Amino acid sequence: MIRALKSDPDLDNRSFAASCIGSLQEGTTDADAVAALRATVEDDTEDQLVRLYAYGALRRVVDGLSGAAYSPHDHKLSDVDLLFHQKNTA
Repeated sequence: MIRALKSDPDLDNRSFAASCIGSLQEGTTDADAVAALRATVEDDTEDQLVRLYAYGALRRVVDGLSGAAYSPHDHKLSDVDLLFHQKNTA
Protein backbone atom coordinates (compact mmCIF):
# COMPACT_ATOMS: atom_id res chain seq x y z
CA MET A 1 0.00 0.00 0.00
CA ILE A 2 2.80 2.44 0.83
CA ARG A 3 4.40 1.84 -2.56
CA ALA A 4 1.08 2.59 -4.27
CA LEU A 5 0.63 5.74 -2.18
CA LYS A 6 4.07 6.99 -3.17
CA SER A 7 4.26 6.03 -6.81
CA ASP A 8 1.02 4.94 -8.48
CA PRO A 9 0.38 7.24 -11.44
CA ASP A 10 -3.39 7.28 -10.85
CA LEU A 11 -4.58 9.71 -8.17
CA ASP A 12 -7.61 7.57 -7.34
CA ASN A 13 -5.30 4.64 -6.60
CA ARG A 14 -3.07 6.83 -4.40
CA SER A 15 -6.14 8.10 -2.53
CA PHE A 16 -7.42 4.56 -2.05
CA ALA A 17 -3.98 3.41 -0.87
CA ALA A 18 -3.97 6.15 1.78
CA SER A 19 -7.42 5.10 2.94
CA CYS A 20 -6.38 1.45 3.11
CA ILE A 21 -3.29 2.28 5.14
CA GLY A 22 -5.50 4.16 7.59
CA SER A 23 -7.86 1.22 7.92
CA LEU A 24 -5.19 -1.45 8.19
CA GLN A 25 -2.98 0.45 10.64
CA GLU A 26 -5.69 2.20 12.66
CA GLY A 27 -4.44 3.17 16.11
CA THR A 28 -1.08 1.40 15.69
CA THR A 29 1.19 4.47 15.30
CA ASP A 30 3.15 2.38 12.78
CA ALA A 31 6.26 4.43 11.96
CA ASP A 32 6.40 3.47 8.27
CA ALA A 33 2.74 4.31 7.76
CA VAL A 34 3.08 7.61 9.63
CA ALA A 35 6.16 8.60 7.62
CA ALA A 36 4.56 7.80 4.25
CA LEU A 37 1.27 9.51 5.05
CA ARG A 38 2.97 12.54 6.54
CA ALA A 39 5.17 12.93 3.47
CA THR A 40 2.08 12.82 1.27
CA VAL A 41 0.26 15.42 3.34
CA GLU A 42 3.29 17.73 3.24
CA ASP A 43 3.80 17.35 -0.52
CA ASP A 44 2.52 20.59 -2.05
CA THR A 45 2.74 19.05 -5.53
CA GLU A 46 0.40 16.18 -4.65
CA ASP A 47 -3.25 16.35 -5.68
CA GLN A 48 -5.49 17.86 -2.99
CA LEU A 49 -7.74 14.77 -2.92
CA VAL A 50 -4.78 12.48 -2.22
CA ARG A 51 -3.60 14.82 0.54
CA LEU A 52 -7.10 14.83 2.07
CA TYR A 53 -7.19 11.04 2.19
CA ALA A 54 -3.64 10.91 3.53
CA TYR A 55 -4.47 13.34 6.37
CA GLY A 56 -7.54 11.34 7.37
CA ALA A 57 -5.51 8.12 7.25
CA LEU A 58 -2.74 9.70 9.31
CA ARG A 59 -5.23 10.63 12.02
CA ARG A 60 -6.55 7.05 11.99
CA VAL A 61 -3.08 5.52 12.28
CA VAL A 62 -1.98 7.84 15.06
CA ASP A 63 -5.12 7.96 17.18
CA GLY A 64 -7.84 5.92 15.55
CA LEU A 65 -9.67 9.13 14.53
CA SER A 66 -11.55 8.76 11.28
CA GLY A 67 -13.40 11.29 9.22
CA ALA A 68 -10.87 14.12 9.62
CA ALA A 69 -10.69 16.11 6.40
CA TYR A 70 -7.45 17.70 5.29
CA SER A 71 -7.27 21.39 4.58
CA PRO A 72 -3.90 23.11 4.78
CA HIS A 73 -5.64 26.08 6.42
CA ASP A 74 -7.61 24.19 9.08
CA HIS A 75 -5.34 21.39 10.25
CA LYS A 76 -1.74 21.30 11.41
CA LEU A 77 0.57 18.34 11.41
CA SER A 78 1.71 19.51 14.83
CA ASP A 79 -1.64 18.22 16.12
CA VAL A 80 -0.83 14.76 14.79
CA ASP A 81 2.76 15.01 16.06
CA LEU A 82 1.46 15.68 19.56
CA LEU A 83 -0.84 12.65 19.45
CA PHE A 84 1.96 10.47 18.07
CA HIS A 85 4.37 11.60 20.80
CA GLN A 86 1.79 11.06 23.56
CA LYS A 87 1.01 7.51 22.36
CA ASN A 88 4.66 6.54 21.99
CA THR A 89 5.77 7.85 25.38
CA ALA A 90 2.85 6.51 27.40
